[in-house]
Order: sequence, then structure tokens, then C-alpha cells
Amino acid sequence: VVTEAAAICMTYADRAPASGMAPPPGSAARGDWYRWHCTLTNSVQEAFYRLLRPQRFTADAAGADAVRDAARADLGRWRGVIAAALDGREYLAGDACTSADIYLCMLTRWCRRLPEGERYGDDPALAAHFRRVADRFGQAEPHLLVRRALGGIQLVARIDVAELERAAPGQPALHLARQFRQLLGWQ
Repeated sequence: VVTEAAAICMTYADRAPASGMAPPPGSAARGDWYRWHCTLTNSVQEAFYRLLRPQRFTADAAGADAVRDAARADLGRWRGVIAAALDGREYLAGDACTSADIYLCMLTRWCRRLPEGERYGDDPALAAHFRRVADRFGQAEPHLLVRRALGGIQLVARIDVAELERAAPGQPALHLARQFRQLLGWQ
């Protein structure tokens, strides 16, 4: 059993190399792919956990606001780092869309919980990335759930393309399952 989001994504990509969800081993883009998976899971996602569940990060109930404030500051800092990394390129790791880009889309969607102006989708580079990745998998159908078991590993990828354009959160989300099946030849 493989646990932890980055490990699941990397194992998935390695078990289905024809999917293109990872750059070739040994390439410079592969190093970027490792870097971004680790950064997104260990730093960006962790900051979201602190924002959403601050009581898990302090024994002092009065400290929850400080934990949230620090998390929002970290998310803002990472937003700048990611936007700078995307400056002049379409994807995080090389010239192709990888699982790291899909993971970033998920986190961009999570940002809808932040105040306007702090959301990752409010940044032009991150909004363009989100749209590019979502369009790559076709977003014509509003409800697609992709699940594929890979020898005990189950991947579920979900991003909400229109969430950046909607005023009311909680509306139906776009799921990428069928596109992954098609991409991997798992019709």
C-alpha cells in the first residue's frame, strides 16, 4: 500500500510511463517534477492544513488565530514562488503537463476558501495554468470522476475549472477521471 499524495502520484506515473504524467527519468524536468510534488505536498498543502485546522498545530486555543495568520502568509509566499516558476513556461516540470500540474490545480481550487485577492486563481499566471491544465483534459462535461486502480493504488483526481469563474462556491465540480482513463488507454 502506498500512502502520501506525492508518493501516490509518483508511483502512478512510474507505473504508467506512457501517460506522460512524469518527465523521463534522468531528465532535468524529472528533478523539477520531484521538487514540485514535494513542495506542493509538504509546504503548500501543509499550509492549507494549518489554515483549515489550526487547533491541530497548537495546544493553546488562543493561538489558533496566529496559526491561521502564519498559514495565510505562507500560502501567499508560495503563491508568489509558484507564479514566478510559471513565468515564461506553461507547466511546472518541463514542456508537458504532469501529475505535479494536476496537483497544483487541486490546490488552486482549494484556494477558493481564501479571501479575494489571496486566491491562487487571482494570480494571472496561476489562473492561466489552471485553465491550461483543465483544458488539456477537456472540461466540457461538468461531472467526471476518474478512479483507476493500479495494483493497489487508487488515483482520484479532481479539479474544478469553473470555480474560478463562479460567484457561489459549492456548485458542481469538474472531475478528471475519464480523461485520465482515455489518456492512459484505459477506456
